[in-house]
Amino acid sequence: MYIFISYAGNEGLRYAKILNDILSSGGHDTFLFEENVTADDRIYSRLGNALDSCRIAAIIITESSHTSEEQKEEYNVACSLKKGKGLIKEGVDWGEFTMLISRQYVKFNDSNVEEKMKGFLQSVDRIPASEDVSLTDEGGEIE
Repeated sequence: MYIFISYAGNEGLRYAKILNDILSSGGHDTFLFEENVTADDRIYSRLGNALDSCRIAAIIITESSHTSEEQKEEYNVACSLKKGKGLIKEGVDWGEFTMLISRQYVKFNDSNVEEKMKGFLQSVDRIPASEDVSLTDEGGEIE
């Protein structure tokens, strides 16, 4: 499955790399800006194509998310395509990312980040390849 990983700031990048490693080791293809976009790319075109073609957009919410116009745009596109699943750092205000509450999401902190992201992988692995992700989601926290 092709999964787009959205993050903001250095803290978000740190968590995104953990998620990327877990998803990749689980056999999934991922799009992580830092690893998939070069200086020669048309950045917005590349991001748009990646969001359009992904099956799921994993939206990692940290404090930096609230000041990142780029991540807000990725979130808006992912939600309009009904592909967004949230990974929210505990203690961070949901702010403008509240639509993720109605979708499946993971809450994590520094002490359980790997465990929670492995739980996210398990939830992704339960999605049959032929199903439309937007039709199978029920809101709530992924345990």
